[in-house]
Amino acid sequence: PIEEIDLATQQLPYLPLRDIVVFPHTVLPLFVGRKESIEAITQALGTHKHIFLVAQKEATKDSIDFSDLYEVGTVATILQMIKLPDGTVKVLVEGITTAKITSSIETEGKVLVQVEKLIKQIDNNAIELIASKRLVLDGFATFVKLSKRIPEEIITTLENIEDIAKDILNLRPSRVGTLDIIGNAYEYLIKHFAAGSGRTAREFYTPPEVSDLLATLLDPQEGDEICDPACGSGSLLMKCGRRVRENFNGSKKYALFGQESIGSTWSLANDEYVPAWRR
Repeated sequence: PIEEIDLATQQLPYLPLRDIVVFPHTVLPLFVGRKESIEAITQALGTHKHIFLVAQKEATKDSIDFSDLYEVGTVATILQMIKLPDGTVKVLVEGITTAKITSSIETEGKVLVQVEKLIKQIDNNAIELIASKRLVLDGFATFVKLSKRIPEEIITTLENIEDIAKDILNLRPSRVGTLDIIGNAYEYLIKHFAAGSGRTAREFYTPPEVSDLLATLLDPQEGDEICDPACGSGSLLMKCGRRVRENFNGSKKYALFGQESIGSTWSLANDEYVPAWRR
């Protein structure tokens, strides 16, 4: 089942966002520098890890109050926080549900918000929705043709998806358990892409049997720092991280480092690495 939060009994710290919106069921990294925002993240991590993400009306404004914020935002879970050398932090958040601010309360010098879940009935047969879907698919089809590194068959798959909000497409750990669906799907697509790329596939792809064997031989342990100096698309690093989680009760106490000289291949590794934080 989808993660449920009793919003009626929780007051949440809030995080104003500039020029970005986090939607439910999405995972995004955010870079945070304002003192108040870092304190809100710290407060959330010290309790239930839930935070209210809300866009501010003027992105260039630093000192803000509630009049500078939109009422509607997204309740999210903080998956990971990394402190950066310049004093800012990087947080990985996962959107849970859309909500609206109903009130605010100040406690111990910090402002929390009370929110209520927004329930919106969507007519999947509405002309506007059908037109928007077609516009997005057409734009993605153009991107696929220009990039030349995404199989065109994926367009047909997307066209057959009727409703991305259905529970069958919910990949939260609370529903799929320990199944690495995103990683397995990514590896499947890369494998078939490599099969049609001939000798150039060596630049970015290592057969899964080889990376599985290498990860087994390395036998990474909890707390290890693992580096691949020619990481390609990052499959070996992902396999090592997966072994640590499997052998140490889901522990994420490990670090992965990789370098890659080919820009397009580095992009593939980056695409795989960010979703892996969620897993």
